Formats: sequence, C-alpha cells, structure tokens
Amino acid sequence: MNRIWILGGTNSGKTTFAKKISKKLRLRYYATDFMKYNKDFSKKLSEKLRDKKIKELARKKKWVCEGTNRAEWVWPAFKKSDFVIILKTSPFIRIKRLFNREINERKRKLSIGKKIRLWYIVFSYHFKGYRHHKDLAKQFNKPYIVLRNNKEMDKFLEELK
Repeated sequence: MNRIWILGGTNSGKTTFAKKISKKLRLRYYATDFMKYNKDFSKKLSEKLRDKKIKELARKKKWVCEGTNRAEWVWPAFKKSDFVIILKTSPFIRIKRLFNREINERKRKLSIGKKIRLWYIVFSYHFKGYRHHKDLAKQFNKPYIVLRNNKEMDKFLEELK
C-alpha cells in the first residue's frame, strides 16, 4: 500500500492513526483540513488553492491522507488511493475526546452553539456520514476496511507491512 486514505467522523482518531501508519510505512502524512483551511482554521482557502493542493497530492506516489471530507474536490486524490480505512468509533468515545480537546486546547474557545453543532456532527456521522464514506469507497471500487475501536486499529497496525 502506497496511497492510503483514512475517513471517519470528527474525533474518530483519523489524525493519530494516519500518523502511526505514516511512521510505520514511511509515508508522508496529509490532512484534507490543511488543504481546505488556513493554519489556525479561521478562514477557508480559495477553491483554486484547495484544488491545486489536492491535485498535487494526487500526483505523488506515496502518502497517507485523512479527513472527513467526501466532497468532489477530494476525488482526484481519493481515486488514486490504493486502500481506504474507515474509522467508525463510538460516538460516546468521540464526544469524550471532544471534551478532552476542549480542556487541553484552551485556545479553542467554542461557543455553546458551536459545541452543540459539534455534538450533533459526532452523533450524525454514526448513522449518516459513515454510510456516505462506505458508499464513496464502493463508488470508486476501493478496497476498504472498517475499524471500530483502538484494539482493531492496533491489530491493523501490527499486521501492516
């Protein structure tokens, strides 16, 4: 596997898992968030710049990329992936991670409205977003695996060559 795409909902463990795969397989790590937003996530990048970044990724031979995004703008690189990993971690674990992030990243002062929206996103992924991610993998005939918890992720990493 030279090009791995990791999908999952907010706080599912995509970044951590992608970085572990990146280290083990010596693949460069990418995140769709950094193609869509500026460094502090305060502003969206232009569509032109975003599309340029995803096309640059698509041309590379080896990478691991993670993100929640399934919009058409990611397709040029997604189509080039060799394998897709979908993380479907428990919404309760993801809410716990959301709280921990809020406590540990004090810079991130979210209004109650934004917090409620994030909670909604976390729970809705389990029923709706996950299905969309699976459909995307099937649409492009990508081999994929669904991992539901840390134990399954650790086992996958252990067996990864």
